Amino acid sequence: MQVADLLEEQLDPQGVGVLLVAEHTCMTLRGARAPGSTTTTSSLRGHLRENAAARAEFLTPVNGGVR
Repeated sequence: MQVADLLEEQLDPQGVGVLLVAEHTCMTLRGARAPGSTTTTSSLRGHLRENAAARAEFLTPVNGGVR
């Protein structure tokens, strides 16, 4: 959210989308030892939040498994 807020404040765009995909090293290296365990979070503002088609296009790489 902080990255999206900063981009929105500094650039004044029509929309902002921030997508973060991170690997849980605690899950992959110790404990469960589940390789490839990731978490995805996003923060959308403006056009990307309000327009379903734009939002879907932005999130397609995540939904399709592409990084």
